[in-house]
Amino acid sequence: MGNNTFNSIKETGSNGLGQISDIEDLITKNCFEKQYVVGKGGFGKVWKVQSKKFSNQAYALKEMQKSRIIARKSLNSVLLERTLLSQLNHPFIINMRGAFQDRETLYLVMDYCSGGDLRYHLPYKYFNEEETRFMVACMILATEYVHTQGIIHRDIKPENLVFDERGYLMLTDFGISRQLPMTQVDEKGLSESSAFENMLCGVIDTSGTPGYMSPEAMCKLPHGPVSDFFAIGIIVYEMMYRKRPYSGPNKQAIRDTILAKQVQIRAHEIPTNWSIEAADFCNKLIRRKPSSRIGFNHGISELKQHPWFSGFDWNALLNKKMRAPWVPPRGDNYKGKNTEFPATEEKDIAFIEAERLVRRDTVQKLFEGFYSDLQIPSQFIDEQAEKTVVVKNRLSLQNVKDTQGLLKKSRNIISHFSKLSPKNNNNNKVNKVNIMEVRDKNFKIMQQINHQYQCQNSNGSTGISSQKSSICSSGMKNSALPKIGSPKMPPKI
Repeated sequence: MGNNTFNSIKETGSNGLGQISDIEDLITKNCFEKQYVVGKGGFGKVWKVQSKKFSNQAYALKEMQKSRIIARKSLNSVLLERTLLSQLNHPFIINMRGAFQDRETLYLVMDYCSGGDLRYHLPYKYFNEEETRFMVACMILATEYVHTQGIIHRDIKPENLVFDERGYLMLTDFGISRQLPMTQVDEKGLSESSAFENMLCGVIDTSGTPGYMSPEAMCKLPHGPVSDFFAIGIIVYEMMYRKRPYSGPNKQAIRDTILAKQVQIRAHEIPTNWSIEAADFCNKLIRRKPSSRIGFNHGISELKQHPWFSGFDWNALLNKKMRAPWVPPRGDNYKGKNTEFPATEEKDIAFIEAERLVRRDTVQKLFEGFYSDLQIPSQFIDEQAEKTVVVKNRLSLQNVKDTQGLLKKSRNIISHFSKLSPKNNNNNKVNKVNIMEVRDKNFKIMQQINHQYQCQNSNGSTGISSQKSSICSSGMKNSALPKIGSPKMPPKI
């Protein structure tokens, strides 16, 4: 097969996905048809692909080159992302549908949304308060679900928020997400027993995107769910003013800006057509101290109960029965389709060494357990089955119509030729030709010729008995062949 780590794999490892009975049933990159690049991650490209089995189903195929993963020492993060995605399934998240690998690359099969990410639309579209509130509500539902699963996203930003064709905003990219300690998660999700425990969740590394990272994360302090709330506040501010509250040319400059001054929206600074409730919601999210930030004491329910969302129907949104105030243009809303990595990376010593290491079987074993079978949504399977029945019925009806059309054409041709007649120079009499009789005679002649030809082959090559040969030859003994329409006899062997 060549598209899995080892041809001898018989199980998926200790990831709880169970046994695989037949290696040929595994999904590979040959199951998909690549169309074009819709994005680029840290380890590879993201393609829009079409399933060859389900022709109407599009997916996003995320490629991650093993050499880049090894060179950047990110093996644990990549494997953790695949583990976390296998635990998640929500209408406001770009869910994972499958995972597989070959010797060079890891692949994640994800839901595909044609609306493009929020960053793509920001330069061309100014979102008003109603549209922003709807998008923030989508973020809240996605973040709430992630937190109840004991996970903090840590990289909420416009690039990781994708629109579907109906205008709903979906959360994606769990590459730097982290699992909360189990002491912080109960049967209902994230524990709210203590504000101190709610903040100190044991995550101390500083991965993230400068400009959207919380101050505690940038300062290498323990951080938790409220860090995600800070990022939502930054996005709300960016919607209002088309710029971020804390900016700078690099991570250090952004960090210094955050530590220098607390940004707050004052009443006279509220943009036109925006409410004071929206400004208050944003102010409470972008506070530098986690303990002063909304959601610190009672989780994300504080965000949902804020006056800005007064009267908002959360259940209707969750069930996607609420109409989006803005819908992205039809088609694929993505930038250039020829995204390439810088050529200088190919000359990097660490990258060259990683490419050499990936060839070893011992390194390949580090990626065991990555496989996950393709999960097709049951709703799509039902729709596909209904479409198949309709198509079959259409094909049957079309076959009948085609057959009727051919018969009609045949009748017209026969009728046309029956009316044609060569003119006699002497008396201009018409000699009508019976086409049907000629066809029948030719058919009988061909049957006799084929019969004789088979008998001759039988006598010469197969050693058939003389009794059978005489019977065959007697069948053609006194055959008088008419001259009209008689084909030439095949040469004797």
